[in-house]
Amino acid sequence: PCAFELDAQLTWQLRQVAQREACTLYMVLMAGFQLLLYAYTRQRDLLVAAHVANRNDLAFADLVGYLADTIPIRAQIAEDATFQSLLHQTQKTILSAMDHQGLPMRLLAERLGVEGAPSQTVLCQVWVTLLPLRLFQDCGELFQTGAGAIERGGLVLEAADLLPAWLGAWYDLEMILTEGDSVVFGTLVYKSDLFVESAVRQMI
Repeated sequence: PCAFELDAQLTWQLRQVAQREACTLYMVLMAGFQLLLYAYTRQRDLLVAAHVANRNDLAFADLVGYLADTIPIRAQIAEDATFQSLLHQTQKTILSAMDHQGLPMRLLAERLGVEGAPSQTVLCQVWVTLLPLRLFQDCGELFQTGAGAIERGGLVLEAADLLPAWLGAWYDLEMILTEGDSVVFGTLVYKSDLFVESAVRQMI
């Protein structure tokens, strides 16, 4: 994994775009990442995975456990597309996909006639997620690039890789973002048999 940080000025500008276009910061970051993928691949039809909480049903509200679901976000980049038009398309696609969360990705792939190896993700090989810093309370500073250990009530906490090396990358490329008060922290996780670190850092 390669860590990075979007500084306070850039984070503020991205939030301004989100506010102006009546969408979320996540939608702006997703559209930007889709555009980056297009710049590298020149593919105008892209699928990027996103994670959702999958707790819309009130019966699951108090259930302890990990219920998160994966939804595919499709981008169709027209030849004359502007970033604004791509952002609005991304917004519409994300909202529509969230209406259908709970449908397993493999079942969706099966219905679409898409086949894949059991060890591989289906439909999407790239994944983007944005985690609000409040989920981690005051321990969130550990996610900052280069942060050291912090102490809380006599307990010393140290940052660890978000994904252990033995687990590896689930997708070919994974953009994991954490939204802080003034900056966005990120980690770009990649499959080392497909990418070299220097190329990933260039993408960052």
